[in-house]
Amino acid sequence: MLLGATLLLLAASLVALPLSGAESVAFELTVAERARPADVAVGITLTEKEARAAPQATSRTLSPGSVIRVEVPVPGPGTWELDLRAEGFLREVRAFAFGEGARVEVGRVRLQPSGWISGEVAVGTAQLPVDARLTVRYAPSPSARGPGEPETGSAVCPLVGSRFRCEVPAGTLDYSLRIPGFASRYFWGQEVRHAESRALGVVSFPPGASLVGFVEAEGETRFDPRKCRVTLEGVSPRGAEHREPPASRTAPVTGPRGFFQLTGLSPGLYDLTALHPGLATDRRQVAIRSTAEATLRAPLRIGPLATLEVVVSPRLDPHGGRWKVVVSTPVEGTEVVSIPGDADERGVSRFGLRRGTAPFVLVETSQGEKWDQSRVELDRPFVRHSLELAQHPVSGRVRLGEAPLRATLFFCGRHGGSSVRMESDEEGEFAGLLPRLGRWEIEVHAESPSVTRTVERSLDAGGDGTSRVDLQLEEGRLHGTVRNEDGTVRERVLVHLSPLGSKDRGIADQPATNGTFDFGGLSTGRFRLWVETADSGGEEVVELTEEQSSREVDLVVRRRDRFRGKLVSPGGAGVPFATVQPMPISASARPFPSRVTTDENGDFDVLVPKGTPGGLLLILANGFALRVFEFHEIPKERVPVSVDGVGGVLRLLPPRTSDWVPALRHRGAVFPVAGLDLAPGVTKSFDADGLVVTVPLVEPGDYTLCPGSESTYVVLRAGGLAPGCVTGLVSARGDLTLDGRAPAREP
Repeated sequence: MLLGATLLLLAASLVALPLSGAESVAFELTVAERARPADVAVGITLTEKEARAAPQATSRTLSPGSVIRVEVPVPGPGTWELDLRAEGFLREVRAFAFGEGARVEVGRVRLQPSGWISGEVAVGTAQLPVDARLTVRYAPSPSARGPGEPETGSAVCPLVGSRFRCEVPAGTLDYSLRIPGFASRYFWGQEVRHAESRALGVVSFPPGASLVGFVEAEGETRFDPRKCRVTLEGVSPRGAEHREPPASRTAPVTGPRGFFQLTGLSPGLYDLTALHPGLATDRRQVAIRSTAEATLRAPLRIGPLATLEVVVSPRLDPHGGRWKVVVSTPVEGTEVVSIPGDADERGVSRFGLRRGTAPFVLVETSQGEKWDQSRVELDRPFVRHSLELAQHPVSGRVRLGEAPLRATLFFCGRHGGSSVRMESDEEGEFAGLLPRLGRWEIEVHAESPSVTRTVERSLDAGGDGTSRVDLQLEEGRLHGTVRNEDGTVRERVLVHLSPLGSKDRGIADQPATNGTFDFGGLSTGRFRLWVETADSGGEEVVELTEEQSSREVDLVVRRRDRFRGKLVSPGGAGVPFATVQPMPISASARPFPSRVTTDENGDFDVLVPKGTPGGLLLILANGFALRVFEFHEIPKERVPVSVDGVGGVLRLLPPRTSDWVPALRHRGAVFPVAGLDLAPGVTKSFDADGLVVTVPLVEPGDYTLCPGSESTYVVLRAGGLAPGCVTGLVSARGDLTLDGRAPAREP
């Protein structure tokens, strides 16, 4: 039978409570009122996952709409599964941790009536894999949503020849039928009655990659789907303009609620645009991979047209060229849609946008330097946005020790708002213009001697209106050779340098073409050097002091083990294009490589240091709850890693000021809050006191938010609690806010 409700860890509901009889698990059992009016016999089984105790079985009978209280004795401690089955109903499973002298409250379990959908698969001249399985995803049809309707879910059905029969919830649902390597098929508003079957007939699956999504009209806008079309235009990847872009396609809006589907696509990068006569268009950039289906995360939105006129003064940039203007509109979470344009000789540029939006306007110089960013409300048909851009003269000198340094300087805004490039000459002198004064991060890069350094300076206008800044860099140096485990030189690798606990927060990269590296201009402090390749890696932590400001390092690259996993949904289907971030399991373990992405079948490979005691995987999958998975060995076979659609909302209020990115801990995994940028649906907003990060779906369990620092990360990985940390519990379908803005307190 279908696993209708997913496995939910309820260890948090463990309550130490003395019982007069056997220790037990208790819950309320009910049957949805949509079921046929007849008594339902429910089989209840308790199974310990490690098989340390014999399974326990009992049964109950109840009528639709009624609620009964059930209490089942639990033989002993362990991780148990509560399994409920009834003929004509979806199977329900709950998992919980159980301890001595305890009682577990599972809450209410509702049995949903089921039926079947059936049909025959047709793939034309293509060949179905021998082990092909059909994944059915379903959701309540908007016209039929109401109390008691089934939730969104999925089922995996084996194919018998070319025929299928899948158990699904009874009700009026929208369905998508998926087979890896083929475009999905969609059925809208299909009614399946309790204990009955709905025949879909012959279902044709076009081979190859596809793209699906929706077009929505803004507000009360009159929208005629027959006049709306979606275009997909191939673009060349950045840096590969010589390549031929993938072929362009056009498709009508064919389904209800503005649904569209494009099939038979070639892998590549595309611009997707929704067009409707008399309405503003909407555009996204999408990537099509291999033979998988891509789903647009947020609908394309069309609505009343507004003209935005951006007027920039002075009309020419500091280089005497024309300004570049980019208008970016937030779509969902951290995703934006950007439209570039060039100002004319009068400094004017115009854009046709959707009325009611509030896009960001970014102004760059003709050399690509970010100069200004502002936001404008498009609340009427024509909006003029006038910008008076400041140009503050700045000059200075760069010295390495006592010697002048010829270098390239990047004035980068503390939060990435601006980036201006200047060059110092043989005497170390430089001059240029900046969009503002105040505090700046300045990145200094030089080739001979090799220098990569980030410093902070505050710029104020002098008596003549020019700001003077002198950069005196220390002569700290880290240099050495990259070697294999046998001592031979490893050539053509990229060496990374990251300061630990110093004011230099940037990361420097340097190609070691002949196997050697040389980082100069460093301050005293601790630094991490590391190398990553396809199957190996190495890292060293080195400290520079006033007594020893130059260190030679042999950076040894060691082969790594490979953890092979497969991300699967509750129904057993592979979850493609999810993000998997590996992390060490202890504070003393060597860092793991950077994140990976699951392929079209949900498979992924993570390289971990040889002899590692295990690790943690942070799972970020669209449509599923954020999850942390722990492993303690490197098995030979691919390991299934399940994700769940059941979870709660996590809202974070990070500390107002911190030299480090705030840290979040969950189930032993410690990672920067910035890592949540990849979580599906995450949103960032600002209230009167600062940043608010909201993750709409995380797995139940405990979460801890702390001010970020090197020592805090060590304490958190060791299981401790640092000053200023706040902790809380997310329950299934619950809502947790962690406020890290309160004054720091001792744990």
